[in-house]
Amino acid sequence: CSSDLAIYTDISEIRRTENQLRSAKEEAEVANRAKSEFLSNMSHELRTPLNAVLGFAQILQFSKEHPLSDRQIDQVRHIIDGGTHLLELINEILDLARIESGKIELTIEDVRARTVLDECLLLTHAMAENRGIEIVVGKGFETTLEIRTDHTRFKQSLLNLISNAVKYNRENG
Repeated sequence: CSSDLAIYTDISEIRRTENQLRSAKEEAEVANRAKSEFLSNMSHELRTPLNAVLGFAQILQFSKEHPLSDRQIDQVRHIIDGGTHLLELINEILDLARIESGKIELTIEDVRARTVLDECLLLTHAMAENRGIEIVVGKGFETTLEIRTDHTRFKQSLLNLISNAVKYNRENG
């Protein structure tokens, strides 16, 4: 006497759930890529006119033919400070978008540390001077030291450090 025994389990609900999860994951990935692409495009679109505003403000600030009054110089400094801060925020958004989309490109090369430091000091000079802050460079940077790094990222990091040192310092520090 043989008896046939069969066990039946309906897994259609499990399969349906798996398909829904797979579909939701794909939709989330598409949305994330679209967000990163949007941020990247928008950052570029914002930087172009902002750089023009900063350029014109700097022309006004240093015009020898039509010197500004002290009040106007102060107002132009506010434009430059605000624009510079906004540009930093836009650059950070652009970098985050590149990182998320996997499109960040590093160019590793030999870079003279002092040259990059001088570039950063030039960019932060007006902000430091405006607050009466003196930036003193230590003796270690009086060298032709070269480092292997991505020039742009190194400059961004150093500029961020110097800007924060000026921004969070006391007046006449």
